[in-house]
Amino acid sequence: MIFQIGAALLDACVLSALRREDTYGYVLTQTLMGTLEISESTLYPVLRRLQKDELLSIYDRPHMGRNRRYYSITDKGLRQADVYRTDWREYKSRVDSLILADGGTNFASGGAGADSGGSGGSAYDGSDGAVSGLNLSADGALGDSDGLGGIDIAVSDSARGSEEGGLS
Repeated sequence: MIFQIGAALLDACVLSALRREDTYGYVLTQTLMGTLEISESTLYPVLRRLQKDELLSIYDRPHMGRNRRYYSITDKGLRQADVYRTDWREYKSRVDSLILADGGTNFASGGAGADSGGSGGSAYDGSDGAVSGLNLSADGALGDSDGLGGIDIAVSDSARGSEEGGLS
């Protein structure tokens, strides 16, 4: 897979896996490897950090004459997992609307008619007056429709693809 896994996404995956049941490192690694390309050497520092942040707790349980270290999600970890889940749904919906678009979205290169500032790179969908496409601009730059900078995304009703009704 060519997409890199950031720390927040890895944290979200670990916490989500531990919501199901307590487990030890090897099983957790195998569970995550079914979805992500990670190794045990990647996972253990994440587990230590999550424990330090009080999102996980650990305990040992004897197994065949040895102790196995088990990881358990804490109440604080459950709350953080819920935040990750909510943020993931919104993030996934936004990315899906761009990457999985069926070609019905117009992208303008900017100029006099592209959004109120003229240089943002948005295009208007003439059917309902809603903006479709991307508005890419820096903080406060022309074409930055909300003045907050970054990427402003709006999708017309006809281009919405999520269960929640798309983006606004």
